[in-house]
Amino acid sequence: LDSETVSEKVVTAKPEESSKERSENDISDTLSEGQQMENPNAHLMHIGSWLVKEFKLGRPVAGTGLWSCCGKTIQMSIYCTSIQSRKTFPKELMNLKHEKDVYEDSSTEEFKSRVNRRKQILQHHIENSQKLEDYRETPQIVVKSEDDEIMTISDTKLTKEEEALKLACSKDSTFNAPMLVAWLIRHHEEEPTTINGLSFLLKHLETGEGCYLMQRHGVMAAVLRIQRFYSKYPNHNASILLSVLTVMARLLDCNYTRSLLLEPSTPNAENADPEGITTAAFSIAHCHMNSRAHMDAALRCLAQCCRSEPCRALIIHRNYVPYTIQGAKPFLYDRSIARNMLRLLNWLSTDADRMQVVCRQRAVELALSVLRRHSADRPVVGVAAAFLARAATSEPAAMQVVLARKAVPDVIQALRVVHDDEGVQRALLLLLQALAKTSEGFRQIDATRGGWQTACQGTALGDALMHALPGPLNNSGWCLGDSPHQSGLEMQAAQAKRVAQERSAVQLGPRSNWTSSSLQEFMGMSLKGQTLAINNDRRTVFFELISTLDLLPKVEMHVEGLHHAVGIVPDREGREAWFQRVKEYEKQNGLQLDEMVATVVDMRRREAQQKLHQQLQAEQTMLNAEEQPTLLEAIAKPLFVQGVLITSKSLAEGEVSIEERMRKLMGTDGGDLTQPDQDSKS
Repeated sequence: LDSETVSEKVVTAKPEESSKERSENDISDTLSEGQQMENPNAHLMHIGSWLVKEFKLGRPVAGTGLWSCCGKTIQMSIYCTSIQSRKTFPKELMNLKHEKDVYEDSSTEEFKSRVNRRKQILQHHIENSQKLEDYRETPQIVVKSEDDEIMTISDTKLTKEEEALKLACSKDSTFNAPMLVAWLIRHHEEEPTTINGLSFLLKHLETGEGCYLMQRHGVMAAVLRIQRFYSKYPNHNASILLSVLTVMARLLDCNYTRSLLLEPSTPNAENADPEGITTAAFSIAHCHMNSRAHMDAALRCLAQCCRSEPCRALIIHRNYVPYTIQGAKPFLYDRSIARNMLRLLNWLSTDADRMQVVCRQRAVELALSVLRRHSADRPVVGVAAAFLARAATSEPAAMQVVLARKAVPDVIQALRVVHDDEGVQRALLLLLQALAKTSEGFRQIDATRGGWQTACQGTALGDALMHALPGPLNNSGWCLGDSPHQSGLEMQAAQAKRVAQERSAVQLGPRSNWTSSSLQEFMGMSLKGQTLAINNDRRTVFFELISTLDLLPKVEMHVEGLHHAVGIVPDREGREAWFQRVKEYEKQNGLQLDEMVATVVDMRRREAQQKLHQQLQAEQTMLNAEEQPTLLEAIAKPLFVQGVLITSKSLAEGEVSIEERMRKLMGTDGGDLTQPDQDSKS
């Protein structure tokens, strides 16, 4: 079938014919034309009409924009979805028309409730807009507190929706971070959007939580895209590039986000791009070498990048060092630029090869000029001294430059200024130590007035040396009258003596003053029934534990008048206070003194029994079975009969029983002592 025949049949189809008759007629026409094999899907051709799509108030009307036979929504389609859809769709279409009539019927309750709901929503929006307008136009009351603080009070309070809307438009909100990053990536070509977005970023990145949140949403990708786009015309977009550098510097200053941005091997570092960050910072610095603000921010970023090994290798490979030094030289009067430049050099020269590369670019001369210019600035002096000390000890050429520039007086002057900063002083002393190992450096220290005294300050021997050499602090003699300036050793000895005298005024009672009986009396315990040692075991062990744990009651001897003692007033710890201290000790350490006492007593009794058992076993092994009594005889009481000791040995010698021995001793001749005689029977 061609398209004309199909369209003609579809358009001229009579609505009063049934779908079955129409399909049979189509099939018969197709068969009659001999095209049965050419179109096997002819029975699925649309038999209905296309219902034009209608709209009402901008919304499509149900039951329009589809084929009336099967409900298919594609107007240019030829075939129905299926034969089954021809049977089910007419019913669905009738239901849609019925629901449409019910929906538009104004007499139903559903229609009335829907209209009322729309009215309420519209009224709510009108009231909110009116409140917001009144809040903007309402004059605010200014109140001045007692602390001269100005407070603004408004009579109208915003609702939760209005507060959320107002907060979303402020720079303090952190809920718009994902939207902000996505908006910057999508609309980075629009200059107003970029400027406002960067200002929002700078506000968010003032805290560590903001840096973490922005890094998690991929803010560095948006910043690098902005930098690449606006670097095409750097002179016209200097403010935007400065904001980009500031954002990068804040992200790199954060200890958490730095590793995630510069170390690809760090876990959760999917957005790490050390090459892109380093290249972006250097390109902006190279284009704005005459701007102090741009150079400061760029050097700050590059210095933080040098804390990562991939960035260090990239800077050395691309030879960024001479360009950064050349750009920083005109601004060495600025302490921030000087410090960031020296930090870059110090973190970049991690090994001997890199130190040699850095020193070839006249980095030592730059550090010496910074040391002379900023001799009173401790952070700058510390970084300069650390770099010079490392360079002088590892690179001979750097040592020659330092000695040729006569830097020893500058180092000594810096030592005098930072005498109370241990970190900076240590870096300077390391540099001075390296210089003193050479003959020229030793000579320069000798030639500097007070050089050795300054180098020795802060130590006991150096302090004594300052008082021994000529000068305003010299002690001319050895006696007190000729030594007005005491050295550190003398002052420490005098202070120790004074502290010992003060401590002697407040002494704790000796532990030997307390005994078990005095402690029981202090505790309020009865001292009756203390004759036997078995009754004193628990109390003795308790006293020993209290003494070992240093929990004895305290007795302080207060001296009235430290230097002129008038009398000694004892102050003894009260019973309740002592019990509270003991309970507090038990609570802190999780123990019970009563349980410890019972355990110790039980252990001691077991040890005594074990010791006695071992002693008896040892005696038994030493005794001879023939010459020594048995263990039972040694334990049993001796048996005496008329003053004669009866033993097993004496009985064995007489070969008589005990009964016969008794008869002999009693003077009886024969007869059984165990049987009664005749007289007794009668």
